[in-house]
Amino acid sequence: ATAQQSVSWSQAPSSNMLLSVRYRSARGLAATLPAQLKRQLYKLEPQGEAFKLVSVASGDALDSQALYLDELSLQSKQALNHTLIEVALPPGGTLERSTWGIKIMSDAQRSAAASGVKDKADAQSLEAAAGEEGQGSYSIPVDHLDAGQAVVYRHLLRFTQKGQFQWPSARVWAMYQSALQAREAGAAQQKMTVK
Repeated sequence: ATAQQSVSWSQAPSSNMLLSVRYRSARGLAATLPAQLKRQLYKLEPQGEAFKLVSVASGDALDSQALYLDELSLQSKQALNHTLIEVALPPGGTLERSTWGIKIMSDAQRSAAASGVKDKADAQSLEAAAGEEGQGSYSIPVDHLDAGQAVVYRHLLRFTQKGQFQWPSARVWAMYQSALQAREAGAAQQKMTVK
């Protein structure tokens, strides 16, 4: 049964009043696309000529002066064609369009640096951004993904507005069959504090 909702006024509304209603369901949408979307946020810390990735755990406060790397991993049980990954950003969250030639330390280099050993291997250059920034979000078009194949997208982000925020988790959906979608693994809502 559907609960009825009503709106009432203490006095008669003016004749030119406009009423806008937004409905947000507390119930998450069921995954209808056989795909798995994972997201991990890293803080970039300078380490010589490269940057070290420091994993940001759920509940960790973000620094409004820092640069972050948003890593999205998509894998599907069946071939996907013309899908779109949508990633919501909190107020003040922006996608950096350029990677500025940033180099990221490999896992082996991070381990070596932690133990005080100097690794002479080259750091990996960050690939060009594939996402398109929208209002309060960014999107990544995925033309084709073979069954069982995984693809990883990395983007640089900044969070400039301080405060506590909550927004929906990332989702992937079939562009020409919008009812087919899957959400990021984990909570349906993301919470973050920016200091």
